[in-house]
Amino acid sequence: MTAGYSSTPAVWKRFCQDMLPDPDLTQMALMNYLSRDHLMQALARGRSVEQWLGPTIEGGERLLKWICVQRESSPDLTYSVVLNEVYDDRGPHLVRLPVLDVDQPEGEISSFASGEDALEYVINELHGSLDRFVKEGEIQEEYEIYLRHRLEGGS
Repeated sequence: MTAGYSSTPAVWKRFCQDMLPDPDLTQMALMNYLSRDHLMQALARGRSVEQWLGPTIEGGERLLKWICVQRESSPDLTYSVVLNEVYDDRGPHLVRLPVLDVDQPEGEISSFASGEDALEYVINELHGSLDRFVKEGEIQEEYEIYLRHRLEGGS
């Protein structure tokens, strides 16, 4: 999470209000998140969920990170967490930005025996939040919020 803000819903709302100057962007950022019940139902049904982790600076380069959690179609029903890292070149489409590791263009994949184990990894290792998942395909909207804020002079 961003420095000075925890990942609770109330604090996330304050973060959105502080960081997004446009009230419409704040509302959009808060409306699309899955409840915990919907998150678990989506995973149980084999649907992917995504979460924007945001920008980081590594080796002097600004990177953008997001994750995807999905149930694999294998017979043992394992779950995977895909950590996507791309260079921030302010391109209009997140999934088309240059990847950090060309040897892993699909992202860094970690597998787990259960959806609960996958989500625990997201929280404990990737510093994600159960309260900020979106449906598959909606990560582009999260990126557009970031881009708009960044292009208006934010960090």
